[in-house]
Amino acid sequence: MKVMIPLSILEKRLRHLSDEKTEIILEIHIVVAKLIPHAEERLNRKVITYFDATRGACKGGDLLDTH
Repeated sequence: MKVMIPLSILEKRLRHLSDEKTEIILEIHIVVAKLIPHAEERLNRKVITYFDATRGACKGGDLLDTH
């Protein structure tokens, strides 16, 4: 079972973004972690996905485009 990405790793992976975008993404990360602590977070070059396996398949609205 995968879990949320630790904040220190997430910050390192977001260094290429502006401070404003990074701050927004980190705030979303914190909110999701508080509301759905068992959520899975996936990060690739352009998209962050939060997935709650207890709710079924990932939908397009579950994606956060970082660009």
